[in-house]
Amino acid sequence: MIFKKIQQILKEELDIDESNITLKTSFKEDLGLDSLAIIGISQIIEEEFNLKRIEDEDLSKFKTVENVVTFIQDLI
Repeated sequence: MIFKKIQQILKEELDIDESNITLKTSFKEDLGLDSLAIIGISQIIEEEFNLKRIEDEDLSKFKTVENVVTFIQDLI
């Protein structure tokens, strides 16, 4: 389950309760992440899902958890 893995990564990296992370959770508004923090999270996601580097163009589209889940689903 892609969503569960993303949820777990965010829980561990941000030290927040995973019940607060939904598909609609916004990285900026809900989690307060800036672009540098999103890059850091993306590197963990790359490693977890064995992805090649996520390009900046794709990374800029990561506004919500759902955006990331959809991106990964499209790759695998």
